This record gives sequence, C-alpha cells and structure tokens, in this order.
Amino acid sequence: MIDTFAWPRNSVITFTSTMEQKLRLNDRIKEPWETTTIHDLLEQLDGEIRELREAAQNYLEVFDTITEQALMLECADVANIAMMIHSKLHPLTRHNRRGFPEHVVPRMDMDCHDTEIENPQERGTS
Repeated sequence: MIDTFAWPRNSVITFTSTMEQKLRLNDRIKEPWETTTIHDLLEQLDGEIRELREAAQNYLEVFDTITEQALMLECADVANIAMMIHSKLHPLTRHNRRGFPEHVVPRMDMDCHDTEIENPQERGTS
C-alpha cells in the first residue's frame, strides 16, 4: 500500500516548484487553460514535446547552464500541460481555477505544503 502521507521527494518538490513558476508566468500572458478543450491541450502538448526535444538537443550539444535551464523549463512546460489534462478530469480539481472545490479554501501552512480547510460560509455558519 502506498503511504499517502509521506513527504514528497526533493526532486518532486523542485520540479513542481518550477512548474508553478511557469504557470504563474503564463497566467499573466495566456488565456485560462480551464476553458481549453482536452483536444487542444493535446495539440499544445505535442508542440511542447517538440520544444523539449530541441532544448535537449541544444543542451547535449552545448552543455552549459543556459541550455540546462532552458531544458528544465521545457520539462516543466510538458508536465504542466499533462497536469492541465489531469486537472480537467479529476473530480477534486476540475471545479475552478485554483483547483479547489467550491466548498474548500486553500491554506498554505508554514512548511509550504497545501492543506484544505472547510469554508464555513459554504456551510451557512460564520
């Protein structure tokens, strides 16, 4: 059985941090992905995979910190598109832009891990 309460691996933490950075950057310049169809997201994924291959080839040819950073960012772009598709399908994340059902509000604890707490206004109490 998988321990669902285990801390994420360092590689997962650093990768998802890069993913979030790219999402926040794109929030300012792109239309919301929640209204994009899965078909269109799959087309975007194809384009991002091509960009990932190009960045990987550049990194293997030049092998410097600039091409390394570019490759890491392209990895995050591919992962973000996959996450968007997953989010559109998963019942807990398909409800709104932040990925939280309407009756739940996000709270960031001091250790920077997401937790969910009930929104008392949704229950009719304050």
